[in-house]
Amino acid sequence: NPSIGVELENFAGTGPYSLLDGAEATVTYEQRLERGGKQIARVDRARAQTAVVRRRGEVRRLDYLRDVQRAYAEAMAAEAALMVAEARYVATAESQAEVAKRVKNARDPLFAAARAETLTAQAEIGRDQAREAAKAARLALAAYWGGGDDFTLALEPFFQVAAPAPQDLNPDHPDLALLAAERDAALADLQLERAQQITDPTVRAGLRYLGERSDVAVVIGGSIPLQRYDRNQGNVERAQAARNAAEADLAAARRALEREIAALTPRVAASARESERIRAEVIPAALETVDLVRQGFSRGGFDYSDVTDAERALAEARARRVDVLRVARPVAAGAP
Repeated sequence: NPSIGVELENFAGTGPYSLLDGAEATVTYEQRLERGGKQIARVDRARAQTAVVRRRGEVRRLDYLRDVQRAYAEAMAAEAALMVAEARYVATAESQAEVAKRVKNARDPLFAAARAETLTAQAEIGRDQAREAAKAARLALAAYWGGGDDFTLALEPFFQVAAPAPQDLNPDHPDLALLAAERDAALADLQLERAQQITDPTVRAGLRYLGERSDVAVVIGGSIPLQRYDRNQGNVERAQAARNAAEADLAAARRALEREIAALTPRVAASARESERIRAEVIPAALETVDLVRQGFSRGGFDYSDVTDAERALAEARARRVDVLRVARPVAAGAP
């Protein structure tokens, strides 16, 4: 940076109006001449730091969207669990009504009615708990936009999970892009510190007014630091270590994401296959079993325990499918 200096010397006046008689005044202009590409290095470092800030903001925005997706998946899972709980309560209540008729007609003992009433009460409690859980999940989701729980969710997307195809790590992954920007910023800082090792000469030029003779002289000079004991080596080593650490962090993050993809892809695929088999094989068989047992129960061929066992198997199959999808959906939403 250039600078201007003014010096006043040799005040030798003897009277009140001759204070500056014989004084000397010097006006100089001083300019340091940068070498080693310091200005370019400073510009590159500023640009690299700007890129880091921009990448960090992008990662934060995507993290926020990921959290919203997971909250949405959890809300859908809670709604699906509520649907299962309501179906179980309806089936239990219908069985209780049938048992009550049989007890009234003296076809079943009194304890059968008490048992049916107990199971219905338990199913009602489970339904109420599922309803509260679904409400809490909707509130957690609505908190992202400051709303309430007065909205409904379409469950069709929740039950549609396809097995993902094998995929490689996206080279433009936001986390990797941020670490790469931090590495570039560390490299720019290192280049600037290396440029600082080169000394910069300073040139000076000016005019000196000689008061005694009223003459003006031209003054020219310069200087250059010797840097005998200060080669900026400490800052260079610090910047080099920061750059090496940033490179290692980038490589470690890339390997961690590759391992995560390798683990999550078969996990989601297995969940999708299990969900589909439950839908296509287990639930239809359980529904048919419930229907057959109820028909036999109405004819007196089965006990009430057979009905409850069949209904419980159906409810467990449906609940298992929801649990499988509950695990797969957040994983798919937050996958790299």
